[in-house]
Amino acid sequence: MHTVKEYISLEEAGAMLSLSPDAVKELISQGELTAYRIAGQFLRCKKDEIEAYRRFREARLKQIRRESDGLVPPRFRKTQKRNLLEVVADFFYFNDFYIAATALIVGLLYWIIKLQF
Repeated sequence: MHTVKEYISLEEAGAMLSLSPDAVKELISQGELTAYRIAGQFLRCKKDEIEAYRRFREARLKQIRRESDGLVPPRFRKTQKRNLLEVVADFFYFNDFYIAATALIVGLLYWIIKLQF
């Protein structure tokens, strides 16, 4: 039989999981955590279940990071230093439309002003 010390409040569960009490309630409503009513009004969780869920969540995050590590191109990983050439190449790759549009507008303005004088 579980004693009162084995049950913790939603605030304490949230602190253990680094979540807000509302987020813990959401996990309970989704069925990921189990909650128990104490004295018909107080909502509590078992401490060992919260610890097990925290370990499960940490293991799942590590697995996701390992799986996604191969999906990120090496030049976009934060651990790799980039030289100036790569930075400039990325700038033109991501901003080519804006550069072309600006050049077109400047060219049109030059042509319009030249026709007026």
